[in-house]
Amino acid sequence: MAKPNQEYLNGLKVLQEMNLVDDVSKDYLRYKAGLIKKNSDGSPLTDSQYLSPLGQVINPGDPSMFLNETQAAVEDQVVNYQDTRQGSVDDAFKKYKKQLFEDYTGQVNGKLKEASGKIKSELEKKLKNVPADKKKELIKSALENNLYQIVGSLAKDLDLSKDYIANENANKDLVEAVAGLKELDSLEDSERPNAVADNMIGKYQLGDNYRNFRRDWGGMYDQMRSNYIKMIGKQLLKEDGGKYAINDKLLKEAYGNSEAVKKMTPIIGAKYK
Repeated sequence: MAKPNQEYLNGLKVLQEMNLVDDVSKDYLRYKAGLIKKNSDGSPLTDSQYLSPLGQVINPGDPSMFLNETQAAVEDQVVNYQDTRQGSVDDAFKKYKKQLFEDYTGQVNGKLKEASGKIKSELEKKLKNVPADKKKELIKSALENNLYQIVGSLAKDLDLSKDYIANENANKDLVEAVAGLKELDSLEDSERPNAVADNMIGKYQLGDNYRNFRRDWGGMYDQMRSNYIKMIGKQLLKEDGGKYAINDKLLKEAYGNSEAVKKMTPIIGAKYK
């Protein structure tokens, strides 16, 4: 790999740090509101999980600055950081947009190539006794379904450009999937059963009393999320001669805004570690 341009790396860092502050501060507010209480492993969340990384970015000279402060004091410094750094974020995005997209697509395509090899190998073993033509068809279908999920999972948090959403030539399936996933993710736990029921009632013209049925609403909610993520991935994946890659043309058209690119920086940054 060629030695990266230091100015580019500095611009990338500006975007990475703003992305971290945005994400961690949002989760901190949800945590303080009691909307999230546990880590993925079931252990309880703590203030320091949010305040330490925020302090490290906002004030490297005193990274523990928030540990004994009020929520209001933390929020004030977060807003100040976002306001004073936004100009630098905009400048970095405009100056390095082309290379940022190139790095992101390169990183994603590397993941797709690695995943394709592993998935094909596993499927070949499982289907070793299946006739060749049928096996080829099964492998292609299973492989693509897996890759849809991978691409969708990587792109699920990216923001579509407002101009793209308003464009009559926009990929409607992509716009619908992104909007649907965003709506689901905005729901509190208590709102999810009715949201799932409303979706089913509207889609299949069911009676209103369906809301009262004893269903696994949590599992159905998770499946709806998974379907939207898969749809996002399906629209963004392209295939050429049996090789798969992210559709860089659609990516640039649909996500050509600073908010989306900012959220790409964890994947981009991995290239330079």
